[in-house]
Amino acid sequence: MEYAWRRQDCKYKETIEALDNVFSNPLYFFYEDFFTQTNIDKICDELEISRYPAECDSRVNASSYKKMPNSFLNAFGKSLKNKEVANYVFERFENVPWKLEDYS
Repeated sequence: MEYAWRRQDCKYKETIEALDNVFSNPLYFFYEDFFTQTNIDKICDELEISRYPAECDSRVNASSYKKMPNSFLNAFGKSLKNKEVANYVFERFENVPWKLEDYS
């Protein structure tokens, strides 16, 4: 099976830099831990709206994967540019919810 990500490097670095140039102080979250009460509270605070308890523990149509498949990580990590992007993300953000060594 041929995946599109094998033919193309990710654009996270370019996307983050573009958002930084357009917005004065963007609020970034990672998909893997976006849906937590803490992050929902941050969003509500930024938008100055009332908080309601998030029902984050129940999942609908959840993937059977508990972590990214090794076949994806191995293919993704073979690209030098993708390794550079993973390093950029780790240097830029605190509490990255995935391990850099998974991409080596």
